[in-house]
Amino acid sequence: MKRDGNDHQGKNECYFRTLLSEELTSLERKGSVDNLTLQSEASLLPRYARVNPLREQLPYVLDLLRDQGWTVRRLKKMIPPLKYRKLVARLEPLKCYIDPHIDNLLIFPRGTDLHDHILVKQGVLILQDKASCFPAFLLSPQPGSFVMDVCAAPGMKTTHLAALMKNNGKIFAFDRNAERLNLLRKMSKNANARIIQAQCVDFLQIDVNKFTQVEYALVDPPCSGSGMVKRGEFFDEFEQPNTERINSLANLQAMILKHALRLPSLRRLVYSTCSINWAENEGVIFEVLEDVEISDQFILVNAFNQWKHRGELNKTFNNKIFSKEAAEEIVSKCLRASPKIDFTNGFFIAIFERK
Repeated sequence: MKRDGNDHQGKNECYFRTLLSEELTSLERKGSVDNLTLQSEASLLPRYARVNPLREQLPYVLDLLRDQGWTVRRLKKMIPPLKYRKLVARLEPLKCYIDPHIDNLLIFPRGTDLHDHILVKQGVLILQDKASCFPAFLLSPQPGSFVMDVCAAPGMKTTHLAALMKNNGKIFAFDRNAERLNLLRKMSKNANARIIQAQCVDFLQIDVNKFTQVEYALVDPPCSGSGMVKRGEFFDEFEQPNTERINSLANLQAMILKHALRLPSLRRLVYSTCSINWAENEGVIFEVLEDVEISDQFILVNAFNQWKHRGELNKTFNNKIFSKEAAEEIVSKCLRASPKIDFTNGFFIAIFERK
């Protein structure tokens, strides 16, 4: 069974390769291609910045940017994927777009350095890749909700949750790394996110039955980070992952996800990784759905219909519980993002809802 996103993915990957080829050709003419690490897929990615409404609203930010010489254009919500990519790829200096998918997200030209911008220092703009904005955006907790972010540090997704909740409710933010949790606390303060209750603890040691008010959970567990494209470094799609490490991570990820799904009042959960490895993504989802206790209570729902880049089946997929047709339906509900297709870091998202 062929999924609708296949043609889209093929066309967009071809378009990306064309852009990369054009970029390298241009540099060759200038005598600038001495080191491939200086021009790569990463260098073609735009810069993203999320407007933080806990500090200032979007109109204020747009007015300030215009005063600084920026031209701002809002992209239509239902813009065709290929047109979106062409516009983003050709963004010129001092021009930016309002993202058509994620609320309050701005797209700046590749190479734009905003680290010292006054809005960033004030916590009004938060530098965050578009794909990293999806987990909180798709969890979509309402103001007044009780939310759990089980592996929260360094806090970009946690502060995004607080913004969506309008600082009304409570977010239990757990992380076992004290140094990273301190980064979360600093980020929360800078972002004016006042509803985050941070605790340095291993989530697997938490008694989830005590959190009877929690209805939303975000599970972004430790992962290989294989989807993170480093600026200025060559993205090697043929690099072989450490199988032993990947399997160990997948086992931990499944344990954390299963533990979160035991929250007694849980209604909705988003699972995400910044990995491109199947074992950490769809592989974990299949393992969790094989748990009868979980599959009797939760279903996998379609993650963001208008996003065409979906999950995929491993070429060697063989499962005694799920037929190939059932498996294809499951992965089609998952969301993937990649630099080649979506101009973002590599990412994976799946959404569970209680029946």
